[in-house]
Amino acid sequence: MDLSRQFEPRDAAVAAPTAGALVAVAAVVTAVVALLNPPGGGAPARVLAVGVPALLLTSLGLLSRRGRRPTPLLTVIPLIGLLAITGLDLATSDASISGYIYFCYPVLYAASQLRPGAATAVTATAVALSAVVAFALTPPGRAVVDVAYLATTMVAITVVLVRTGSRQDTIVRALEEGSAH
Repeated sequence: MDLSRQFEPRDAAVAAPTAGALVAVAAVVTAVVALLNPPGGGAPARVLAVGVPALLLTSLGLLSRRGRRPTPLLTVIPLIGLLAITGLDLATSDASISGYIYFCYPVLYAASQLRPGAATAVTATAVALSAVVAFALTPPGRAVVDVAYLATTMVAITVVLVRTGSRQDTIVRALEEGSAH
C-alpha cells in the first residue's frame, strides 16, 4: 500500500457521519456545560468554551451541505479537534477528567475510521497534547500519573479498533474477491 493511502479514511462514506456525530456530541455537551457551569479564567475562557463548540457545529453544518466530502479533511478533523481540546483546556485551566476525556474522541474516530498509520499519528498527537495540558496545569507528579493513565487508555483504544478494522478489511476483500469469481 502506498504511503499516501495510509492517511486516507478506510471508508469516507462512513468516516464523515462518524466524525460529525462525535464532534456534534462533544460540542453540544461542552457548550451546555459551559453555560450551566461557567469555567474559571474569566470572560475570555467563557467565550471560548461556548464559541469553539459553536464554531465546530457551524463548520460541520457547512461540511455536511457539500455533496462530496473531501478525504483530506476527514483525516485532518481529529487533529483539529485535538488542537481545539488543548486550547480549551489551557484557556479554562481544566486539568480534570472532564477536560482530559475529550482527548479520547479524536482517537476513537481515528482508530475506527482511519488507516493504521493515521490512527497511530493521531494517537501520538493526542498523548503529546494531553501531556502539554497536564504539565502546564498540574504538579509534575500528578501530571505523570494523569498522562500515563490517559495514554494507556488511548493506545488501548487504538490497538483494539485498528486490529478490528484491519480484520474487517481483510474479510471484505475476501468477500469481494470471492464474488468476482
